[in-house]
Amino acid sequence: MSALLALLLTACPSYTASSTNNTYNCGVEAVNGTNPTVAQWQDRFDVVAQGPAAWGSDGPAVSNIGSGCGKPNPTTQVPATFPCELLRAIAMQESGWRQFCVPTSPPDQVDAGGSRTLISFDCGYGVGQVTSGMHAGEAPAFDRARVAGDALYNLATGASILASKWRATSCVGDNQPTVVEHWYTSVWAYNGLAYSNNPNNPNYSPTRGVWNPNVGGAVPYQERVFGWVEHPPDAQHWSAVALAYPSLGDIPTTGGNPGTLPE
Repeated sequence: MSALLALLLTACPSYTASSTNNTYNCGVEAVNGTNPTVAQWQDRFDVVAQGPAAWGSDGPAVSNIGSGCGKPNPTTQVPATFPCELLRAIAMQESGWRQFCVPTSPPDQVDAGGSRTLISFDCGYGVGQVTSGMHAGEAPAFDRARVAGDALYNLATGASILASKWRATSCVGDNQPTVVEHWYTSVWAYNGLAYSNNPNNPNYSPTRGVWNPNVGGAVPYQERVFGWVEHPPDAQHWSAVALAYPSLGDIPTTGGNPGTLPE
């Protein structure tokens, strides 16, 4: 286990709706539950990677996504699917594969009642840290209670948000949903299509190389996710996959939107 993962797993926030420390207006109560085992998580990732055709009523509805950018394939609309390596890595970065844990913060939730939903201070819920739609007064298309209480539904909701980022961002290469690297800008957008995640931001060394969770260091969000793909916690979680990265010269040095990126 990497030092980063060990550190991640020692903290379990649960800023549930009724907490007196709920300053970000989280709108859904934590749910008691037992976190899935690694093997049980693998089954869930396998289902979610196949998209709504596989998860059915166990996740929210997701419309088709574009495939192809004319380089050389023309754009067509296809059912949403997701590279399993990418889903595993995002979930590791977001929560360490935790839907439920015993709260260590805020103070009024410590010792308040066993293992329950991980809820970050800014209202990110569960394994996918689903934030949008989870504040009081919001009415998303998905079932908020199931995001809090159902690990598979939470993963599928996170994937549906990732699909929306795919639709909203420009092409990477020929925009093939089966290619992990073609999700580069979508993963960037999952954490915020902002300058803070621009790889040319001077806060990041231009010679940093692939991010390794065993070493740490400052990198944008999407490089953390890609780094996890290449550096899994152990063989039980997944097999390492080396990925290609966009050239820094192809990404604007200012702003938070890289635009179209070459293969």
